[in-house]
Amino acid sequence: MASRNPNLEAILHALPIAASVEDRNGNVLAWNTEATALFGWSAEEVLQKAAPYWPEETEALRQTLWEKTSTFPHPFEINLKNRNGNIVHIHLRASLLDLPAQEQMLLLTFESVPEKPVSSETLMESQATLSTLLANLPGAAYRCRNDPKWSMEFISQGCYALTGYPPEDFILNQKRSFADIILPEDRQQVWEQVQEAIDQRRPYQLVYRIRNADGRVRWVWEQGRGIFDASGRLQALEGYISDITDLKQREEELEVITSLSHALRSARSRYEVYPIILARLNRHLNAEGVALVSYNPSTGEIAYEKALGCFETLAGKRVSSERGILGWVISNAQVQLVDQVTPDLDPDLALPQTVQSLLAIPLIDHEQTLGALAVARSRSFSLNEVRLVNAIADITAVTLRRVILAEQTEKRLNQMSALRTIETAINANLDLRFTLNILLDQVIHRLNLDAVDIWLYHEQSGRLSYGGGYGFRGLNIRTTPLQLEYSLPGMVAKRGTPLFIPDLRNSETPIHHSIPLEEEGFVAYYGLPLISRSRLHGVLELFHRKPLSLSSEQKEFLESLVSTTAIAIDNARLIEDLKRTNAELVQAYDETILGWSLALEMRDSSTENHTRRVTEMTVRLAQAMGISGEDLVHIRRGAILHDIGKMAIPDHILRKTGSLSEEEAAIMRLHPLFARQMLESIAFLRPALAIPTYHHERWDGTGYPFGLKGEEIPLSARIFAIVDVWDALRHDRPYRAAWPEEKVRAYLREESGSHFDPQVVEHFLQLLDSLEEEDI
Repeated sequence: MASRNPNLEAILHALPIAASVEDRNGNVLAWNTEATALFGWSAEEVLQKAAPYWPEETEALRQTLWEKTSTFPHPFEINLKNRNGNIVHIHLRASLLDLPAQEQMLLLTFESVPEKPVSSETLMESQATLSTLLANLPGAAYRCRNDPKWSMEFISQGCYALTGYPPEDFILNQKRSFADIILPEDRQQVWEQVQEAIDQRRPYQLVYRIRNADGRVRWVWEQGRGIFDASGRLQALEGYISDITDLKQREEELEVITSLSHALRSARSRYEVYPIILARLNRHLNAEGVALVSYNPSTGEIAYEKALGCFETLAGKRVSSERGILGWVISNAQVQLVDQVTPDLDPDLALPQTVQSLLAIPLIDHEQTLGALAVARSRSFSLNEVRLVNAIADITAVTLRRVILAEQTEKRLNQMSALRTIETAINANLDLRFTLNILLDQVIHRLNLDAVDIWLYHEQSGRLSYGGGYGFRGLNIRTTPLQLEYSLPGMVAKRGTPLFIPDLRNSETPIHHSIPLEEEGFVAYYGLPLISRSRLHGVLELFHRKPLSLSSEQKEFLESLVSTTAIAIDNARLIEDLKRTNAELVQAYDETILGWSLALEMRDSSTENHTRRVTEMTVRLAQAMGISGEDLVHIRRGAILHDIGKMAIPDHILRKTGSLSEEEAAIMRLHPLFARQMLESIAFLRPALAIPTYHHERWDGTGYPFGLKGEEIPLSARIFAIVDVWDALRHDRPYRAAWPEEKVRAYLREESGSHFDPQVVEHFLQLLDSLEEEDI
């Protein structure tokens, strides 16, 4: 079913005559029952489809209805077609329809014209109606011959508005042919496209340029078709021509803006932006001169950054923003367009007599005026051209803002580089001394100082210790710990604020320091506390042998550096504390699980020292198979805890010296699950669960508790399984004596591929061979 629009249907069904609603593409959006009665098509047949009632030759008229609906205030007669393909003579009325939140639509109403004998008066009246219609079309309807001059047999009154020439000038080329006003470079293309359409018996659509009576070039769109007689011979061409200059100008403006945006994308500085902007403006507007000025609000000056043409001599000049037309544009943030330039308009510009118009537009971004553009021309600016320059000014302002910010960032690159160097040192090396050496090196070189040092504060003792320094002449700088009360760094630490002494020789502040300042020849001193999270971590000291003056940027850099350093010291100390605490915690955990293993062996005397032996051998085998790091730690812990689940097995089963009954054996086989239940809630031991849970699984899938097969069994459990069996067979148990070494190895080979992973067996036997000379 075709989709319906209830709002449109309500409108159409309220009408007592046939009606339809079309979109700009000619598709029917609504259709009432009266239209079905008139034309024969049902709503389902026409909705959301191209309107079927328009004959092909009326396409140009249908398009015109959209553009000039007001031209047709009264119904006019037109031939349409019905479902059977027959011509229906219709009174047609058209009006634009605007509904909230919907695109504009065209409402058409149709009334059938009764057939009647056509009198001469009626013919004259129809001719008059047609003449009125053609006279009011926003373009020119024509009938011409198919010759290179496009000799006109008829052309409507719209010809005058289109070309500036009266229609009679073109009739049979009385004063000029239509081909004469087509630009020479477009004539051949127009001819070829029309001839191709005629050969293929199809309508043609053309876009080309004409030069009208006042010499201006206009873009036109033409649609037409060949008229053939019954024998198929071409009689004439009929069609319609309209002015699309505004549309083409918009397209050209968009192309200019797109090209400009693309060119500016790679600009990295203002001096790359200026020539790109001015070259595009100069070329597209055919200007006498173009200039770009910048504005410095702190000095109140405007500077001619780049100038071309008649403005070229102004390049590099600086003037007050309180004078001249550009000063007014920048101060008022408004566009200024002067159509009739006079010599006294702006003495600074010194415009030549060839300049008729001047356009000045401010460059504004984020409500800040950055400068202005000026364009001088020998003719007036059109509204489209003013709009284009405005768009270019907006793009220029945004680009200038971007590159200015980039340049400011570039100026701070050295300072940012220093901070990054220190941060890299912090991240790559947790050695506090190394980080402090990087800090001191960056400070002394980036700020061009004579000497720097750093003191570290220790909360427990309340003292400062020397952390390092550069630039001192004396080799034996005293670095003994300082009390806070008796020195300059102590004073800075105690106050918690920077201390600046521009001249140590004439200071009212008491000067006490373990470093011989006078012997070193220091004049200026700057001490900064290193504070992070409200905790004092030390003091950074700057020394200079001349008076010291730091800019606001240098002070900002120092503040960032001090903050970064304080955080680095804080982090380094925190990490040292965490490492120490973690090491103690890990040791406590390992001692705890060893205690659990010993408690189990005390319950089951037959496995005395078994845990120690299998743990050591499992670790060796894992290393031989390329396992290292944290994985090796978890394997060691898993081996220690491999039988921890037996803690849940009753003593009468665990310590039984004889064979276990089926029921007892079933309980014993639960100890891997007991181990999992006991350990899985301990996050620290969760990575070590594989061995306690799966060490009784078999390679062929006949093991327990889950019957896993092959590589479904975790590697650590496969490694431990062979070591566990190897150790058990080599030692006495209550139910059997120990096996000889060769018998044990033969058994391992025999069980390879059934009980054990063949690759693990191979690695283990190689390990045993390498340990033959050791006391296993």
